[in-house]
Amino acid sequence: FLVFSQITMGIGSATLGVTRAYVAEITATRQRTTYIAWLTAVQYGGFTVTPFFGSLFMYLLQDRKYELGLITIDKYSAPAYFMSFLCIITFVFL
Repeated sequence: FLVFSQITMGIGSATLGVTRAYVAEITATRQRTTYIAWLTAVQYGGFTVTPFFGSLFMYLLQDRKYELGLITIDKYSAPAYFMSFLCIITFVFL
C-alpha cells in the first residue's frame, strides 16, 4: 500500500511542471504572467489548506475506527480518503 501511495504522489507532483508548461503554451505572452500567477496561487493555496483537513479529521475521529470490508477509516486514513475523493471529483469534472 505504501508503494502505491508513493507512486500516486510522484505522478501528482509531476503535474505541477506540466500544468505550468501547458498554461505558458496556450496563453498569449501578454497574459502569461497573470495566468501563471493565478495557477501558482491556487496550487499553494491547496498546499496551505490541506493540513487543516488533516487536523479536522484527527480531531473528529480521535479514538474511533470504522471498518467497511477491507477499508478502515480512522484518524490516520480519513484525510487520505477525503483527499482521494476530492481528486476523483476534480478529475470527473475536468
